[in-house]
Amino acid sequence: MRVGFDGKRAANNRVGLGNYSRTLLHDLARIAPDNHYLVYSPVAFQGDLCGELLTDKAVSLISPNARTPWGRHFWRYRSVSRLALQDRLDVFHGLSHTLPRGLPCPSVVTMHDLIVLRRPHDYAWIDRVRWRASFREAAKRASIVLAVSEATRQDLIELLDVLPDKIVVTGQSCRPGCRRAPRDPKILEDVRKRYELPARFVLSVGTVEPRKNAVRLVRAFRKALDGKEDGIQLALIGKQTRYTKEVLLESERSDGRVRLLGYVRDEDLPAMYALADLFAYVPLIEGFGLPVLEAIHCGTPVVTSSCSSLPEVAGEAGLLVDPEDEDSIAQGLIDGLFSASTRSRLAAEAASQIGRFSPEAVVRRVLKAYERAAGNAG
Repeated sequence: MRVGFDGKRAANNRVGLGNYSRTLLHDLARIAPDNHYLVYSPVAFQGDLCGELLTDKAVSLISPNARTPWGRHFWRYRSVSRLALQDRLDVFHGLSHTLPRGLPCPSVVTMHDLIVLRRPHDYAWIDRVRWRASFREAAKRASIVLAVSEATRQDLIELLDVLPDKIVVTGQSCRPGCRRAPRDPKILEDVRKRYELPARFVLSVGTVEPRKNAVRLVRAFRKALDGKEDGIQLALIGKQTRYTKEVLLESERSDGRVRLLGYVRDEDLPAMYALADLFAYVPLIEGFGLPVLEAIHCGTPVVTSSCSSLPEVAGEAGLLVDPEDEDSIAQGLIDGLFSASTRSRLAAEAASQIGRFSPEAVVRRVLKAYERAAGNAG
């Protein structure tokens, strides 16, 4: 098959949708190299992000000469359709909620979440209007809609009226660097020193924004560790936003036990998972929850939310808590940190949960969706 992709996120985004796009393209090229994957991006592909894709024989990276934002926008949503005809695509895959108009071939689109519809107050009004319209249009025009979780599938049915038979739940896999934590003591110690990490700490990864629920996590951490003089810290990693001020104010009441580290180097993240005693991720809503899967891959016990997609991703390999209840989060932290039997049980469940989202499993589901889309067109 000749499969085209909207590669804007793969070319330019360092986290989130960029990681999803690069990981899927990498896994497709490795597992199904007989196909030809043509990736169209309105911005140039960065070598430090797309190095492996740049050298893969199964992948062609294509970008325009357009120099203005408007020119790149027009190319992404209009000109790519002409290229799809010229390049004889069998299927086009929109990797992040949208599709070009006028495609001459069947299409699939990945819907990661509909959080903008569930929590519109978290977004600027122009983004709410623009994304609501583009999501609805893409879901309507796509031959097949890929949902990264069952929770997203249910939202598509409820909020966008997508027919259930049109949706395929694929899940997603970890990027290659996070599929196994480093075990070399020197590497681990270098990372510990670089970020001044204590002997014991709880790690949390994710943009510091309201829906990620960091303020409640900090309060719950303080409750869980109240009266315990063992030096355990909470380390928060992720892009900082205006909400960071609220988290910092709450952190100041924690006697130096809570630290906001901002961004860390991608290559250091697996070691940080491995060094952590516990991974805590308690958002109020999520489309998938990749950091949970990354932590499980790296052998770290997980505490996560009992809502949205998180129970699917964590399975029996995570402790589920009510993200709106500080006491519930605190008890999860206590069990995950101090109960040897709980930690042993979570470790025993990790392998089967990892298997559900292995690259082979995800690619198999995606390829079947391509074949179904192409077959329906025929």
